[in-house]
Amino acid sequence: FAAYTVQDDHVILYRLYGTGPVVEVPDRIDGRRVEILADHLFADEMSVLCDSKQMLLAVQKGSEWIKLEEGQTAASRSLLGQEALCGEKVGAVYIPEGVRQIGNYAFYGCTGLNSLHLPEGLQTIDYGAFVGCTGLTELTLPESLQTVENYAFYGCANLTSIGIPSTVSAVGAYAFAGCTNVESLALSVGLKNIGDFAFAD
Repeated sequence: FAAYTVQDDHVILYRLYGTGPVVEVPDRIDGRRVEILADHLFADEMSVLCDSKQMLLAVQKGSEWIKLEEGQTAASRSLLGQEALCGEKVGAVYIPEGVRQIGNYAFYGCTGLNSLHLPEGLQTIDYGAFVGCTGLTELTLPESLQTVENYAFYGCANLTSIGIPSTVSAVGAYAFAGCTNVESLALSVGLKNIGDFAFAD
């Protein structure tokens, strides 16, 4: 299952449900492109109220994600809370092309996250998006990326290398602080602003 809203004809994804640990973020839901991964999407501490009147639900049928109608939604609510993909349940994550923003604390505390595909077209990684993802050892940032916000990868202690693409103009404060095992760091000529303690131990 997926919990989402629609804004300006694109999808904001709020929660995914399933068994994990491999997670494939849908590229479209009910025919609309998924462009934003919402704040706290996979966070260890669930903060999304999926019974909100504004929240829509969808189910995967084959390769497509289909919106649940109102009656189906009501019948399904009692099952969803037990199957939220969050925290340690999240292992490998594939984010498809079309997603342009990863929200605040989207993967906060996902200590089991050990494989991450970030797509071309991604523009912003927001505040604290991957705080404490200690299972990550490798990270490839796409050439479309423009901004890495404050604390984005704070405390990803097992990352061994970081490469900032030429498209990135700003890396926020403490963005990679606490990444204590980094052996290789490559910064690009396009980088104009580096926040305080962005790469501090």
